[in-house]
Amino acid sequence: MAAVCVQVEWKNLMSFLMNPGDRVKKLNEHIRSQTKIPVIEQELLLNETPLKQHKKLSDYGIEESSTIHLVLRVAQMSDAEVNLNLVDVEGNHHPLKAKRSTSVKVVRQRIQQQTGVKPRHQVVVCNGKKLENGKTMAEYGIKNGTLLFMTYYCNSG
Repeated sequence: MAAVCVQVEWKNLMSFLMNPGDRVKKLNEHIRSQTKIPVIEQELLLNETPLKQHKKLSDYGIEESSTIHLVLRVAQMSDAEVNLNLVDVEGNHHPLKAKRSTSVKVVRQRIQQQTGVKPRHQVVVCNGKKLENGKTMAEYGIKNGTLLFMTYYCNSG
């Protein structure tokens, strides 16, 4: 089989020398190397038909005159449980688990179980932002291994 010049349209036209027996994933990798767009965010379309990474270019009848369109996919973060590490004022580390959809209120309750500090006395900070009840962990960019820092409210008299 002779190599074909595959054209991919995105912002501008890109050309890649490919063999018909090459898998679509190889084309995804070529696109990634030229555009820095992660493969997971690429959706390749040929005449509105999505190309599957495990299939060969020949499975779609791609020829010299074919133009493949690149559209970007919105990658959604998983809502799987993540491991967090709470650091208290004394520098003690407390492991916590939460999903990105978990509310701050629930996390504060888990912190109380770990530390004995009631939620109304906690000041919890993540990525430089004070966590507020009524929001979820996702709103603070929580991912596996994120550090939370806790200090206490001070009552002065």
